[in-house]
Formats: sequence, C-alpha cells, structure tokens
Amino acid sequence: MKSNGSYTVKSYWNTGILNYSFQTDFVLRSGYDYINKSYNPNVTIIGGTYDNEKVSVQRKHETSTKRAYSRMDFSYEVFTGKSSVDFYFQVGNNDYETTLSLKDSK
Repeated sequence: MKSNGSYTVKSYWNTGILNYSFQTDFVLRSGYDYINKSYNPNVTIIGGTYDNEKVSVQRKHETSTKRAYSRMDFSYEVFTGKSSVDFYFQVGNNDYETTLSLKDSK
C-alpha cells in the first residue's frame, strides 16, 4: 500500500524493438482512489511502423469491486506481421500497477 496523496506515474513497456509509454495523474485516498487523467502516449519502434496510438481513462473512479483504470492502445507492423497493443494502468486499494492485460476486479 502506498501513502495517500496525488501522484504522477509513467507506465512503460520496453522490448528493445517495440517500446511504449504513457503518463497518469491519480489520487490515492482513504476512500475510493481515482484517476485524474492519462496522457502523452509515446511509441518507438525499430524496423516497423505504428499508428492510431491513443490513451484514455476507461473507469475514472475505483468502486467497491473494480479498480479505476486507463488504457493505451495502438497498432503496429514489423517484418513478421501486424498486431495491436492494449496497455493498462490500474489504481485501487491504495495501490497501482501497470499491466498488459486488464484484471480490474479486486
């Protein structure tokens, strides 16, 4: 558990060939935690292309059963083919984490 307060966190994932990140401003408090905003999506790819990068807050406030979360998503293409990425930042129970899959239930 983290201390109550306002935080800014940079979530990132680096594979060497495909690297991506975004930032989130959020609040941890004794009640339900919440996300103020997520912004600044950044993608770097070596030997390929990407498009449609965006970041958005999907659930602003934590509930009794679910975490608040934001998501970054984009599509990319490298020599082996095309794919897409969903990248999550979650906050709840006075803690936070970055994940590649959404597990927002408490």
